[in-house]
Amino acid sequence: RKLASHGATVTAVDVSSKLIEIAKQKPYADVIDYFVADLSKPLDGFVDNFNLVVSNMVIMDVYDYQGFVATISSVLLKGGRAVLSMHNPYNSVRHERVANYFDSGKTKVYEGFKQATGVSVTYHHRTLEEYIAAFRDRGFYLRSLSDLRPTEEMMADSNSQGEYIYNFPLIMVLEFEKVT
Repeated sequence: RKLASHGATVTAVDVSSKLIEIAKQKPYADVIDYFVADLSKPLDGFVDNFNLVVSNMVIMDVYDYQGFVATISSVLLKGGRAVLSMHNPYNSVRHERVANYFDSGKTKVYEGFKQATGVSVTYHHRTLEEYIAAFRDRGFYLRSLSDLRPTEEMMADSNSQGEYIYNFPLIMVLEFEKVT
């Protein structure tokens, strides 16, 4: 929606038809092309079609993240960028999603999200090294990694998490460029 508000042509994809229906009720729905698809499987109709892919809080919830990265690579033009926000994998131990950071493949259902939307979403823990390697192996170069610091507004809205969310980056943003 943010990109559409700035005049970008936006194609929005989600695996959940329920979440697509929720998105269609939001602003700019009339100028966004929404559809349901599993992005860990090829999107043949979109090969070499986009110069930017934005993935907001998705990759850690995809079982087949390697397929997800392959799909992103296939739809991007050479020189295109992929920008992903995600839960900081290092925070998985602190947030009790896993007991050991190196326990890649461990899963946990987001109970709060399920209660709020009726959609069951599972967190799949992986190390940061695994994510970066998956993109590197698909012809991407890591342009930047940003740890997001919460704003004062987020702090005030966090209720009981206060110092916890201020002292450790919960979310990171990775920016990759497709070089091959």
